Amino acid sequence: IKIVVVGDVSVLREKVENMFFGAKLASEEINQNVGIDIDNMNYNIELIFKNSGGSAEQGIKVTYELIEEGVDIIIGPTFSSVAIEMAELCVEKNILMMTYSATTPELTFLNDNNLIWRTCPSDHTFGTISAQYCFDSLQYRTASVFFRDDRFGQGLSNIIKANFIELGGNITNYVSYPGDIIDLGTYDLSFELNTLLSQEVDAIFI
Repeated sequence: IKIVVVGDVSVLREKVENMFFGAKLASEEINQNVGIDIDNMNYNIELIFKNSGGSAEQGIKVTYELIEEGVDIIIGPTFSSVAIEMAELCVEKNILMMTYSATTPELTFLNDNNLIWRTCPSDHTFGTISAQYCFDSLQYRTASVFFRDDRFGQGLSNIIKANFIELGGNITNYVSYPGDIIDLGTYDLSFELNTLLSQEVDAIFI
């Protein structure tokens, strides 16, 4: 059974490599214990690693290559900004995709024919809980939101914002930073931070 681990290794190397090593360890243990039993037939796992490079275009290209290779299951990708396009193609081509860290709510509501799974919670859940905790448990009433301007950041921040306001809270500033930044340590965030901190608030959602 061909299983591919697709990760944005050129963008987030350390974390993605750990996912690769985990999948490798699991496949080795399964193969050493007679593999996977399907209808009384034993199958070994052939593990393949691919880099989607943090790009939806690269993710689609990799997925087409994998379909040509007769892959059965895709594990990944890492980023929400890559996952949706890959998921849509996997549904079209009847390939099972299981992502370990793409948390975008768009996956939750995708008409996926039960082919798109994930082992992490949706941002729809995470964002709702974050807003409720700050409003109900911490009794905060004002907040600002600072988010990465990409599919992941937009999705999560919109859920937090909508839920906090619905509960009766006030969002004073809603500030983004560019989604294509690789190294935040070298990017000048002065404008964003000055805007974010221009009004006093109880909490900042980042």
